[in-house]
Amino acid sequence: MDSSEYDEIEAIVRVPKGARLLQSSKTAGARRGMTRNPDNELGHAEIFLKEENEPEPVAAYPHGWPDSDRNASEAREQERRENAEFLAEVVFQIGLKVAEKAAPHIRKWWSEQALPAMKTKWNDQALPSMKAKWASVRSRDGDRRADAAGDQQGAAVSRDGRKTMSGAEARQRFAAAVASRIYSDGQLRLLRNEPFRVR
Repeated sequence: MDSSEYDEIEAIVRVPKGARLLQSSKTAGARRGMTRNPDNELGHAEIFLKEENEPEPVAAYPHGWPDSDRNASEAREQERRENAEFLAEVVFQIGLKVAEKAAPHIRKWWSEQALPAMKTKWNDQALPSMKAKWASVRSRDGDRRADAAGDQQGAAVSRDGRKTMSGAEARQRFAAAVASRIYSDGQLRLLRNEPFRVR
């Protein structure tokens, strides 16, 4: 953060013995007014302002003047931000504790109920349909091989009445389809980019 956005105030910070100040997430090397003790519990630091000989600039404006209202609103906004950070930290810590407590129960539920139920559904529904599809693919593949061996002339009729083709013929047809698509796309691109007149 840019230091021109902040006022620096000399102060003495007091924390309970063994506690440490939390690091600021916005400014590198800075600390926040929240503490953590060795048991990882959150707390607050006490801040004692050093005596200054100069009067506060905010006191120069009576309550209700625009500058005093702005400073008050900035202070409220800063307090809201600090409260939000504190609340986020507390919620995060609670979430960690809940996750630690729930992890064994979730693992047990997953291994004893969820995974067996998913395996049962898979075995009852998906697996038979996949086996049927692969069986039909294998039988068609076997039919094609038998037809290619028996009839080298090209198309043959399989047992379900559809015509089949050899791998070489399929590759030739695919190459021809790709070439015609490329040619067609080029012609359409020319028509889109070039103005033309109807005569």
